[in-house]
Amino acid sequence: MCSHQAPARIASTAFNQITAGRGATSICSICRTLTSSSASHNILSKLTNYEQQGVPAGSGTLSGSNNFDLGRMHRLLAALGNPHKQWPVIHVAGSKGKGSTATMISSILRSSGYSVGLYTSPHLLSITERINVQGSPISRLAFEALEAEHAALIAKQLEAEGGRLSHFEALTALAFRHFADQKVDAAVVETGMGGTHDATNVFDESNLAVAVITPLGYEHVDALGGTIESIAAAKAGIMKAGRPVVIAQQGHGRANETLQHAARSLGCRLINAQDQVEVSTMGYTLLDQPSSTLLRSSIMLQCIDSLGAQRRSDPQNQNDDNSAGAAASGASLTEGVGGASLGEASRLAAMGDASIKRGSDICSGFGRGGSRASATTADEAGSSSSSSSSSS
Repeated sequence: MCSHQAPARIASTAFNQITAGRGATSICSICRTLTSSSASHNILSKLTNYEQQGVPAGSGTLSGSNNFDLGRMHRLLAALGNPHKQWPVIHVAGSKGKGSTATMISSILRSSGYSVGLYTSPHLLSITERINVQGSPISRLAFEALEAEHAALIAKQLEAEGGRLSHFEALTALAFRHFADQKVDAAVVETGMGGTHDATNVFDESNLAVAVITPLGYEHVDALGGTIESIAAAKAGIMKAGRPVVIAQQGHGRANETLQHAARSLGCRLINAQDQVEVSTMGYTLLDQPSSTLLRSSIMLQCIDSLGAQRRSDPQNQNDDNSAGAAASGASLTEGVGGASLGEASRLAAMGDASIKRGSDICSGFGRGGSRASATTADEAGSSSSSSSSSS
C-alpha cells in the first residue's frame, strides 16, 4: 500500500490516471493503482474530508490560508455549467434542527406539486442520503455514475487548485449538478458549517427564494470565531440583499441582535418564528408540543408563507397560471409556490410529532393580500429587536 502523498501530488496523480483510463478503469482510493472496473468513480475519496479530519480553527470566518474559499467553489461550479443558477433555492443554516427543518420544507413543497431537490448533511448510513430528489435519495448506481461522469473534471480542478478542493465542496457541486440534470423546480439546501464561507453559499439574490436560520448554539465554535456573535455573523452570511429571511427565536440575545442587524443592513424582509405560536391568519394552531417541535413547525410554515401565491391546482399541469415560470428565479418562486392542504401539513408536522388544529387550508390566501402578522421588513423590525432581545 502506498504512503499518503502531498495534496498537489495527489491531484496530479489522480488527474493523470483518470484521464488515461477514461471509462475503462477506476482508481483505488488509497494506493491509486488502476483496477479493472467499468468507470472511475472514486475521486471523492481522494479529497480532503474535514468531517473526518476536523475543521481548522477560524476557517469559517477568517480570511487567510486556512479559509474555505468560495472562489474555489464558484470555479468548480462554472466548470460544471453553473447548475446552481438553474433553480431557486431555500437556504437553511443554524445549529439546531436545520436538517429536519429543511426536510419539512422540502416535503411541503413537494405536496404543493413541485419537483424538489434536498441537500443535507451529514448522513447516517450512506452518502447517497444527502442528495434527495422528490423524497428519495439518489441511488448508489446513479451516484457512482454521477461521480464517474465528472471525475476527470473534478481531478482537473483539484490540480488547478493546488490540491485544496475538499470532499464537501466536490460533493456539493455534484449534488447541484444532479438537481439541474433532474430539472427540479426548486431546491432546499442545508449548510454544512456556518454560512458565509460554507460551500453551499453560492447563491445570490437572483435565485435565493428565502433564507432560513434555525436556533444557534456553540456548534463549531473554534471554526466560527469563538463567540456566539461570531457564530451568528457566520450564519447570517446566507442572507442576500432584499430577499426574505425567516429567523427562529434565539436562546442567546446577542445572537439574535447580530442576526437582526445583518437583516436590516441587507434590507431583507424579516419573518420572526416563535416557539409558541398561533397564526390565525393562516388558519391553524400548533398545540401542546415541545417547544423545539413547535419552533420547527413554525419556521417551516412561515417559510412557506413567505413564498406567497396559491398552490398548483393540478400538480401535473405544467401550464398552471400560478406556477408558470416558477423555476426561473427566487423571485418567481415567490410568485409560483403555494401552500399545502391542512392534511398535508398535518402529515408533515407529524415528522416532528406536532399537532395541528384545523381551521382552514394553510396558505389559502397567499399572494392575495392576506395579512401576515409575523412578517415585517427588517427596517420595521429594527426598532423592536433590540428591546426584545435579552443578553445571554
